[in-house]
Amino acid sequence: MKLTRMLVGTAMAAGAAHIGAKELVRRFGEQPDPFTMEELMAPFPGDEFYLDTADGTRLRTIADGSGSPVVFAHGLRVTSTEWNLIAEKVRHDGHRVIGFDQRGHGGSTTGSDGIGSRQMASDYAAVLEHYDVTDGVLVAHSMGAFLAIQFLLDHPELAAMRLKGAVLVSPFAGDLASGSPVADLQLALSKTGATDFVLKNPVYGTLFASALFGTKAPSQLEACRRELSDHQDKVLFPIFEAFFNESNYGRLAEINLPVRVICGTADLATPPEHAERVAAGIPGATLTWVDGAGHALNWEAINEVVGEVEVLDSVDT
Repeated sequence: MKLTRMLVGTAMAAGAAHIGAKELVRRFGEQPDPFTMEELMAPFPGDEFYLDTADGTRLRTIADGSGSPVVFAHGLRVTSTEWNLIAEKVRHDGHRVIGFDQRGHGGSTTGSDGIGSRQMASDYAAVLEHYDVTDGVLVAHSMGAFLAIQFLLDHPELAAMRLKGAVLVSPFAGDLASGSPVADLQLALSKTGATDFVLKNPVYGTLFASALFGTKAPSQLEACRRELSDHQDKVLFPIFEAFFNESNYGRLAEINLPVRVICGTADLATPPEHAERVAAGIPGATLTWVDGAGHALNWEAINEVVGEVEVLDSVDT
C-alpha cells in the first residue's frame, strides 16, 4: 500500500511538472519575434569548400565577400549557421566572411585524432592558412571561444601573422563547473545521452534552449532547439567533458593579441564570472556587457557583436 501511494504521488508530481512546462512554453510563444524562422535558419552566406586536415578530418568551410577578413567559430552542438545574421551584416559592411563547421559538427567529419581541444584548435590554424587570412578578426562563441583561446596559446606565431585580434563571445577558458549549475546539469544529461532525447521533445527542448537566452522569443528558441538537436552526445561528449576537466586560466597572460570580450549579464550557460576571468587574464583585453542578454549573443546582440568586430578591425597593425 505504501509503495502504491509513493508511485501515485510520483506520477502526480511528474504530471504537474509536465503541465507547468507546457504552460511556460506557451507563454514563451506569446513573446514578440524579432526574426522569422527563415531568417534564423538561413545558412552562413557564401560558397562551400571542404578542407582536408592532416589527420583526415574534412572541414566544411564557407566564405563570401571581399575586404578585410572576419573568421567565425561556432559553439557546441550547432554549426556555422549560428553566425548567419552577423556574418551577413559584416559582409554587407565590406568584409570577407569565413565560417566553418567545427569537427564533428554539421558537415565536418572527425579524423583519426578524434575530438579534443588541441585537435580542434589546430583546425583554426588550417582554416586561417587555407584562406590566407591576413589582418583578420577571429570571432568565437562559447565552445568556439574556449577553442580560440587554445589556438592562441598553441599557435601564437601563426595567430600573430594571420590576425589583428579576436572577439570572444560568452567565453570561458575551461573549469566550466565553476559557477554554472546549467553546465553541471548539461554534463549529467550528456553522460547518459539524455540531452538528445530532451532536445527532440518540443516542450522540454524549448525549455532547454530557453536557458541560453535572456529574451525568450519563440522563433529563436525553436531555431536553437533544432540546431542543438541535430547533434549527438556520444559524438561530442569528449570536448564537452574537456570544458570541465581542462583549464587555461593560468596561461591567459601568454596571449599577446588584442582581445575584446563580450558577455550577457543573464548568461546562465557560461556565467559572467568566466568572462570577467578571461578579460582580466589577457593583457589589455576589454570587457563589454550586454544588459539582460543570455548566452546566445549571436542572435540577441547582433549590433553589439558587430561593434566589437569593427573596433578591432580599425586597429592599425
